Amino acid sequence: MRVRVRVEIKVGNKAVVVPALVNSGYEAEGPELSIPVSVARELDLWPPRRFTMAEATRLAGLPMFTCWPRGPR
Repeated sequence: MRVRVRVEIKVGNKAVVVPALVNSGYEAEGPELSIPVSVARELDLWPPRRFTMAEATRLAGLPMFTCWPRGPR
């Protein structure tokens, strides 16, 4: 059963509340958060300046960019 919850994402002094899909069966090596480019723009994360773009893919039919902070992961 998929569960949707509302989460608040904070970056610096900016914050947005968005729906999140949890318990979908997806597994990752560590915590991951996939957000649309529109939300990344609201949080001043897009275009990536403080990040190294690693991968461009599609998620749920929409373009998605996986970015990691610069420096050691």
